[in-house]
Amino acid sequence: MANTNVGIRVVVLGAAEAHRQVGALRNDLTRFAATMDAASAGSAAFGRSLVRAGDAMVSFGRTLTFGVTAPILALTGTLVKAGIDFEQAFVGVAKTVDGVAKGFNEIATEMYGTTTGLNDLQKQAVFTNEEFGKLTDFGEKLSDQFIDLSLNIPIAATELARIGQVSGQLGVSASQIENFTETIAKLSVTTDLSSEAAAFAIARVANIMGIESEKMAEFAGQFGAAIVALGNNAAATEPEIVNLTLRLAAAGRIAGLTTPDILGLSTSLAEMGVRAERGGTAVSRVIYEMIFAISDGGDALDTFAQIAGLSAQEFATRFKTDALGTLELFLTRLADAQDAGRITKDTLLELGLSGIRVREVLNLLGPNIELVRNNVALANMQWQ
Repeated sequence: MANTNVGIRVVVLGAAEAHRQVGALRNDLTRFAATMDAASAGSAAFGRSLVRAGDAMVSFGRTLTFGVTAPILALTGTLVKAGIDFEQAFVGVAKTVDGVAKGFNEIATEMYGTTTGLNDLQKQAVFTNEEFGKLTDFGEKLSDQFIDLSLNIPIAATELARIGQVSGQLGVSASQIENFTETIAKLSVTTDLSSEAAAFAIARVANIMGIESEKMAEFAGQFGAAIVALGNNAAATEPEIVNLTLRLAAAGRIAGLTTPDILGLSTSLAEMGVRAERGGTAVSRVIYEMIFAISDGGDALDTFAQIAGLSAQEFATRFKTDALGTLELFLTRLADAQDAGRITKDTLLELGLSGIRVREVLNLLGPNIELVRNNVALANMQWQ
């Protein structure tokens, strides 16, 4: 009995312990499953995070490509094209300005010591020389100066090259090209004149007034300063002033007028609405008739002098020393005499001033002579 009880006790105790162990195992398995579920959820979340990160990287790469890389490539292409365009435009400068590029004379002298007496083979050798057409040191420097200038003035380097080419065509010397081009560029930016119109106008006026090529850049700077001031202060545009100046320059130079005198007179005519063709013809006619009368010393001189309130000798002497002042005096006294009814058509006919266009301009200038004086004074002040 005792043995039986012991056996039963052992079995019962063993079963209870086994039950406890199974329960513990079940609990461990439950905790493991929970842990695995958590781990699986974490892995899934981590996976989703990796996917989102990957998508973000793709999006960033796409943004970088379209927002940075593509513009950089486009900018690079634009810069390359701009460089090519400038080089092509600068070829024009080399064609018109001596010393910018190595030409036949320079290479022939280097190869044969002369530019004359060369046979066909020698000439062919010169033209096929690899140095032919390359920029000289001066040309390289001028090219760099144009590029630097384009960074300081809102005008493209290609346009500066075209101005340089036109300047060379107009006879501007190599030493004057840079400063002349800079002045023209500034005028094209600050006035209604195009760069080409400004270059042609200044060069032509300079040629008419007898300006030496070595002083062309200085003349352009003075002309530019005067024309800008006149355009800003007068009821006239710069193209109107320039066109009248071109029409008056020849007669003005013969009479002894300075360029600023002519600019001031031209501005006054433009302010009064006188077109270049009419104003230039009329005022030039008056000046020429005065010159002819002084040269002949006849009745016409007496009539000019009488209207101006001077003797014939006084009129002639004064005109030779101060043509503009004499012109202003004559126009003022003529207007007064016309108002008083002392001037007839025969009087104007005797002076060679009976044409209707001439009379219209004289009738405008006489009463507005103070305007002429003010514009002439402004032009001379800016010229200095």
